[in-house]
Amino acid sequence: MADMRNQQLEWANATSDIENSAKSAGLISLIDTIIVNLDFYNQLKDSAQSDSAFKQLEEKIYEEFDEGWENYQGASISFIQLINNNRNEEAFNLLKTDALDAYVAANKGIR
Repeated sequence: MADMRNQQLEWANATSDIENSAKSAGLISLIDTIIVNLDFYNQLKDSAQSDSAFKQLEEKIYEEFDEGWENYQGASISFIQLINNNRNEEAFNLLKTDALDAYVAANKGIR
């Protein structure tokens, strides 16, 4: 998620169409990678749960991350819409407020 946040910050400060396209593609790639990793984690989690090896703490950490990730995805979609409508200052402000709060919440338990 840190790479995704950095990509968003760079995109908010992009000054050319070429740079905007590159940052857009990079962000989409990072989102895809996160989704693949979450799918893999869910498979591991399901396996651990069926083996009764899954700990309550790990489940709580995952739930907190999952909620934060959902909120961060929502903020990211808003960010993309703002950038695509040339509202870069609003997009940058979103990264400093709602997106930052969601990012911190998602990362709290996994650090």
